Amino acid sequence: MIDSSISCHSKEPVPRQTKVSHLMHFNLELRVKVQDQT
Repeated sequence: MIDSSISCHSKEPVPRQTKVSHLMHFNLELRVKVQDQT
């Protein structure tokens, strides 16, 4: 859902809040993947 919404608005300048929240979400996914590996 988040990815599709970002791609839809990729032509418009993305607000800083959205970028930060997306980065945080990405970091969370990375952490989950690392936890799954160990």
